[in-house]
Amino acid sequence: MSELSTVEIGRMPEEAVFIGEKKVDHLSIEVIEYDKTGEVKEFGVEDIREILPLNNNIVTWINVVGIHDNEQVKEIGALLDIHSLTVEDILNTSQYPKMEDYDDYLFFITKMLYYKGEEITSEQVSLILGKNFVLTFQENKADIFNHVHRRIRKKKGRIFRSGEDYLAYQLIDSVLENYVLITEKISDKIEDLEDALEEEENGQDFVKEIRQLKRVLNDFRKIIRPTNEFILQINALDTDLIKEPTEPFFKDLLDITVRSNSAIESCKDMLSDNLQIYNLDLSNRFNGILKVLTVFSVIFIPLNFIASSYGMNFVHLPGLEYEYGHWITFSIMILVAVSMIFYFKKERWI
Repeated sequence: MSELSTVEIGRMPEEAVFIGEKKVDHLSIEVIEYDKTGEVKEFGVEDIREILPLNNNIVTWINVVGIHDNEQVKEIGALLDIHSLTVEDILNTSQYPKMEDYDDYLFFITKMLYYKGEEITSEQVSLILGKNFVLTFQENKADIFNHVHRRIRKKKGRIFRSGEDYLAYQLIDSVLENYVLITEKISDKIEDLEDALEEEENGQDFVKEIRQLKRVLNDFRKIIRPTNEFILQINALDTDLIKEPTEPFFKDLLDITVRSNSAIESCKDMLSDNLQIYNLDLSNRFNGILKVLTVFSVIFIPLNFIASSYGMNFVHLPGLEYEYGHWITFSIMILVAVSMIFYFKKERWI
C-alpha cells in the first residue's frame, strides 16, 4: 500500500517534513565519481559522511533514491550546507518545476514523466549543482538517467572533458527529452482515436478517451510552463557554477520545452477537432433518424384523416354500406401513401 504524508499549514521551515507518496521502502545513496583522466568510481553508501569531504579535483554525483526519510534528507542537506528552504522543497513532492540561485549552489526542481502501463506517472526530481558535485533526489528508482550512467561508464564524450555543470545539464536534458517522447505517444493515441472514429466504434468510449487525454494534456501543460520559465532563468543567470562552454547547452534546453509546449497545443487542437467531428457525425445520424420518423408521420397524417372520417358516429356516411367500400378506401389510402413517398423521393427529401 502507498503511504501518503501531509502536513499542517503554518509549520516552520526547519520543521520540514515529507509530503507525498512513499514509493520505496528504504532511502539509498548512490555515488559516482569521475575526473578528466577517465577514472570512474561507482558505489553506494549508507551515510553521506563516508564520502566527505568532497574531493575538489573530481566530479561527484550523489543520487539519493527515496525522500520519505525526513531526518536523513535533512542530515544530507546539513552536511552539504544546503539551505533549510531547499530541504523543505525537496521533501515536498507537490512542487512545480523551478530554479533558485543560492550563490553557493543552484537548485532545480523538475518533474519526471513516464508511462507506467497506459497511465502517465509523474515524479519529482530535485537537483543541486554545487562546486564539483551534483546532488539529485528521486522519489523512486527510475531508468531515466541510465544513458547518463552509460556515458560515464564508457568513459567517452564531453561529459569527461566538462565538469559538474555539464553533468547537471545532461540530467535535466534526460528529464526534458522524455517530455518529447510522451507527446509523441499521446499523438499516436489520438491517431488511434481517429481510426476508431472512422470505424464507428463505441462512441461513449471515444468521448471518455478524449476527456482523459485532455486531462493529461492539461496536467502536462502545468508542468511545461514553469519548466520553460526556469530554463529562461538559467540562461539569464550570472554565475560561476555554469561555465561558459556549457552555457549553449542550457540554452538548447529551451528548444525542448518550446517543442513540447507546441506539441501539447497541437494535440489539444486535434482532440477538439476529433470531438467536433464526432459530435457533427452524431448530429447527422440523429437528424437522419428524425427525418425518417418525420416522413412516416407526414405519410400517416392523410391516412389517419381518412380512417378517422369513417370512424365518425354518423348514421349516413357515403359508401358505408357499399359491399366494396372497405377495399376502395384501403386502396385510396395505399395510393396516397405511395404518391407521397414518390413525391418525397423526387424532391430528394428521403
